[in-house]
Amino acid sequence: MGIQGLARRLEPYATRLSSEQLDGYSAVIDGPALAYYAHKLALASAASATRIPSYADIVAEALRWLTSLENSNIKV
Repeated sequence: MGIQGLARRLEPYATRLSSEQLDGYSAVIDGPALAYYAHKLALASAASATRIPSYADIVAEALRWLTSLENSNIKV
């Protein structure tokens, strides 16, 4: 899925911003990318439990991440 190696090739052109610099901005979230990222977060948090995360675990991580954006005053 996606273009192999694209992120690695674009990384030198990336700009890193703090949440303070993004204060008041709006974010458009790609659904499949959010699901992938939430799954990675759920896997990391379930690593100590040595189990596959459930859909509920993945949804909880997605909501936690989206809430953290909104708490940083980034509109989603």
